[in-house]
Amino acid sequence: MIRSIVRTASRRTGLGLAAVLASILSATEGSARPVALETPPVSVLQDTAALRRLTTGTGMGQLTMREARLLYEQSGMSVNALRGRLAAAGLDASIADMFSPTGSRIGDFGDAFLTEEVTQALSMVGLLVDDEESDEPDGEEEPDGEEEPEAVPTAARDLGADLEVFGSRVFSNRGVRRDPVLAAPPGDAYVLGPGDRLLLYITGDVQLAHPLDVTREGTTFVPGVGSMVTTGLTLAEFETRLGARLRNIYSGVGRGPEARTRYSVSVGRVRTIQVHVGGAVRAPGSYVVSSMASLVDAMYQAGGPTFHGSFRRVRVVRGEEEIEVDLYPFFTSGRLDVNPRLRDGDVVHVPWVGAQVAIRGMIRQPGIYELRDGEGMAELVEFAGGVLPTARMSSANLRRILPPNERTSTADRVVMSVPLSGVLAGEDAFSLRAGDRVEILRIPDEFIGPVVVQGAVKEPGTYGLKPGLTVRDLIEFAGGLRPDALSSDVQLVRLDRREGAQHRMVRVDLRSDQDVVLAEHDQVTVFSRTSLRQTDSVSIQGAVVVPGNYLFIDGMTVGDLVLVAGGFRASAVPWEVEVSRVRADAESGYGAQTLRSIVRPTVAATSRASLIVSRSTDFTGRESEIVLQPQDHVFVRERSGYSDLSFVHLSGTFRYPGTYVLTSVDERLSSVIDRAGGFVSQQVNSIRVVRENVVVAVNVGHRDDDEFDDLVLQSGDSLIAQQFRNTVRIDGAVTFPTEVTYQVGMSASDAISEAGGVRDDGNRDRLSVSYMDGSRATTYKRLGIFRSDPPLRPGARLFVPSRAEAVGDNFDWGRFSSVILAFASTVATLMVAINSAGN
Repeated sequence: MIRSIVRTASRRTGLGLAAVLASILSATEGSARPVALETPPVSVLQDTAALRRLTTGTGMGQLTMREARLLYEQSGMSVNALRGRLAAAGLDASIADMFSPTGSRIGDFGDAFLTEEVTQALSMVGLLVDDEESDEPDGEEEPDGEEEPEAVPTAARDLGADLEVFGSRVFSNRGVRRDPVLAAPPGDAYVLGPGDRLLLYITGDVQLAHPLDVTREGTTFVPGVGSMVTTGLTLAEFETRLGARLRNIYSGVGRGPEARTRYSVSVGRVRTIQVHVGGAVRAPGSYVVSSMASLVDAMYQAGGPTFHGSFRRVRVVRGEEEIEVDLYPFFTSGRLDVNPRLRDGDVVHVPWVGAQVAIRGMIRQPGIYELRDGEGMAELVEFAGGVLPTARMSSANLRRILPPNERTSTADRVVMSVPLSGVLAGEDAFSLRAGDRVEILRIPDEFIGPVVVQGAVKEPGTYGLKPGLTVRDLIEFAGGLRPDALSSDVQLVRLDRREGAQHRMVRVDLRSDQDVVLAEHDQVTVFSRTSLRQTDSVSIQGAVVVPGNYLFIDGMTVGDLVLVAGGFRASAVPWEVEVSRVRADAESGYGAQTLRSIVRPTVAATSRASLIVSRSTDFTGRESEIVLQPQDHVFVRERSGYSDLSFVHLSGTFRYPGTYVLTSVDERLSSVIDRAGGFVSQQVNSIRVVRENVVVAVNVGHRDDDEFDDLVLQSGDSLIAQQFRNTVRIDGAVTFPTEVTYQVGMSASDAISEAGGVRDDGNRDRLSVSYMDGSRATTYKRLGIFRSDPPLRPGARLFVPSRAEAVGDNFDWGRFSSVILAFASTVATLMVAINSAGN
């Protein structure tokens, strides 16, 4: 992208690439004024790789010292690291001192060009990378974003639209650029060709390092040796031939530890090749890839096969030679021998897919798979990663589309059972056909031989059945009986399969010597005494902290229950606590009995932690301690007239806004206004009262007016004093919504005239006015003819609705017209009948 911008700037300005580059670098350094470009992308130079491509794209021999300094700073390499690299390559390590802060600063040389020796040395240690040849051609852009999802073919819907084709995920991220790893060593089998750059290192008695470029003619010039034919040789073959030539020049040349002079050859830069990808792929075409690219790399660039493309019979056409590749071994076991490296001019062709089958269920990799001739159920399960432990091995379901010669008028598809265990063991070969759908079933979620114990045991649950296990043994495994267990009646529920899987019950008395040997699926229940008794409760209501129902405990008194309920509230009457209970009478049956109790706190009635003494007086006046009974209801009364503090909040233009406590239950608005010091301005003409999120309209005016609304306030009221506004706002279906100054005697028509009148779609008869105190009024017609508008006041808002707003967007005009016509017809009929009767 960056190189494309620079080339575009070069074409538009008529400058060369070097001049454009110099302008951009000058802008980043701030040392010179850049040449004016139409698209100067200075900020993109923050990317190190992009900066290297831009600078080296002008040619390594044309790199200035200032540019080299900038590249060095962007690389983050230390001077010592650079010196070590130069020494390891047999080069002059003092070159690194040019970048040292304490040495000779390279920036001092300005725009002087690097010498060829220095440029070569920096290139060989990786500081400069000339990758111009590997750039994309002009006009070629990388995919931007994710590609459009491929429509699901009909065949995919038949096999299972929720399943993906096996192997397609490898090629599913085309939006992300994927280049072969160029830093990886190509290996001795790498075939050399034009465009490759080799690095020759000679160490020992002689210290030399030479870059060797393979020319377009396929030769390489080695200093001191001469020209050598390179194209078509592997790296190992070239290294062997080169060793033979070096021995004629240097004595003791070899590769072993005994050699006085050793040499080695490595690939410093690989060339690019062009391959062609066609057939059933998502993006067929020609692609420029690295010479290290493999078949999978090229198919990735082309998006991989489509749903109708084959993964099993991919062809690589290389001149007269043709290689057929099956990619499944590469996907399933990572075999590299089925992923060959490509050569320049290779054609990759993806033919139509073969027989496709689907597999789902208890399998590790559900999906759609392609089968070759001779492959069946066993191979399909192997491709899918094998079955899960929860798979049913007895049989698998197979849904098959019958071939045309086997179809009948009533059946085109069949369901078959596959002996899965026999197929996987190799005892039964089961062949598959195109379109087959296999489902590996799940085993039932049932366990063999469990027995269950529940109830009043310490560790209830499910236990494994052992031969001779009895009820007593099972209870012992469960930790034994709880203290409240009822050992006389232990229930054993057993499934009797002989009676049509019916259940029958056996009662076991653990107090005796009775014991029962358990069978599969037996359920043992030990009851507790508390579970067999109804849970008794008492209730307390009224002026206590936490009223409600509470568990009854033997000996509980009224005072105890008050303590459990958190004690009295401040408003409670502790000397009159009522207890109501159900009274049973043999003669009159059941009835209600009410007792009165005196419950006196020893500290204070408002203390939750106070000790309470409970006494009662029956109807004879004698005092006695009240002991509660189950289902008793206790009522604590509240003192008459007691209430918690009531608060109101004042805001706005009050002189002293804030929160106030009402002095009485009937304190009025005027009293609170006086306590707040009145208003900051004497021109306050409205107070808005908000009560429970609803606006209460009040007219304050002047105290002496009869219209003054002296509202009785309630706890939680919010009073908002609004500053006097002497304007009227006109909104809605008027020509110019505006705000005008209020004039004494101004009418609604006057205000509408100030706003340019009512629009054509306005409904003048539904005009409404809202006032500052929250009250509202609307226009109405007297006798259906004479229109009466609401009066205007300072601060009012006048609103004229449109006809659609007044009637409603969903008004059925057709039905309205029908009703009017029907009504008119009825009236006409009545008039005719009346006239006829009069005559």
